[in-house]
Amino acid sequence: MLITTLLTVSPVGDELTLDFAKTLIEEEQLGADADPNYLSISFSSTHYVGHLFGPSSLESEDNNLRLDRTLADLFRFVDEKVRPEKTLIVLSADHGGSEAPGYLTQLGFDTDYVHPKQWDKAGAIKALKTRFGLGEELITDFYHPYVYLNRALIHEKGLDQAEVEQAIADELTRFDGVALAVPSSALREGRVPDTRIIRSVLRNYNPTRSGDVNVVFKPNRFVNDFEGLTVEDWGPT
Repeated sequence: MLITTLLTVSPVGDELTLDFAKTLIEEEQLGADADPNYLSISFSSTHYVGHLFGPSSLESEDNNLRLDRTLADLFRFVDEKVRPEKTLIVLSADHGGSEAPGYLTQLGFDTDYVHPKQWDKAGAIKALKTRFGLGEELITDFYHPYVYLNRALIHEKGLDQAEVEQAIADELTRFDGVALAVPSSALREGRVPDTRIIRSVLRNYNPTRSGDVNVVFKPNRFVNDFEGLTVEDWGPT
């Protein structure tokens, strides 16, 4: 688990951020002269708590209540140190949030978690390793929406990267919760059908930065991993 992630899976993360922001405002003397200053503060506990527990959870309710107090504390501090007439405050958010699978199931939705970090140990992927003569990890990581393969091992064994990508994509398409898996080599070379989903996949693809297989999940499927944390770390939601 990442220590920084653990710090933000509660309102304490925002409270620590507030303390740091107050110190920064004082030590950097923001607003002390006629030159404009810009300060961006990210209170990110809402993001982490919402992902892990869902927006209708008691954890999110408690976090939002305490975030309101944290913001009030910040605004009072700015009013005292900088003065309202010299301050412009802008609030924004990066995205909304869906309900947690456990809660959606109670409402009658067909939903579940998927576990990409475990795919390399799945029987179908083990069979591919045997087929290609690989004895090491083949799927090294998953950062939504991309599977990352062990390119060094593929190169070392003299395998064709595109062939391995296609074989992995074919197997992943059969996995529970996966609607579509598309090799990056096929995207790069234009070997894909012209469909609405493929057009969306192409808009996401960057040949210099993207992974090896783009995975599209079925509706109401959730990745059970968030920067080293899973729902199993916290109990059922």
